[in-house]
Amino acid sequence: MSFPAFGAFLLALLAIILISAIAWIIFIHLRARRLGLPTPTLTSYNPFASRSSYTPQARTGGLIGWISDKFRNIRARRSRTAGGAYEEPL
Repeated sequence: MSFPAFGAFLLALLAIILISAIAWIIFIHLRARRLGLPTPTLTSYNPFASRSSYTPQARTGGLIGWISDKFRNIRARRSRTAGGAYEEPL
């Protein structure tokens, strides 16, 4: 394969990748509109952008945080909003 043919192949491959990425973004926007959802921003497609702090983060509590989470889970089991709604009688 000569160099001009290889260059043409790379150029065609780059064009196919670029066209498919643009088509994917258009498809996602049209699907979001059809489903009544807000359209995603263009920055959501950038993997190198800094993420917002609204996503779930790992807690930094160590042993004390782990113990307090377990204690909170045990206490939450006793407080039911609809007590006995799905429980079978004894």
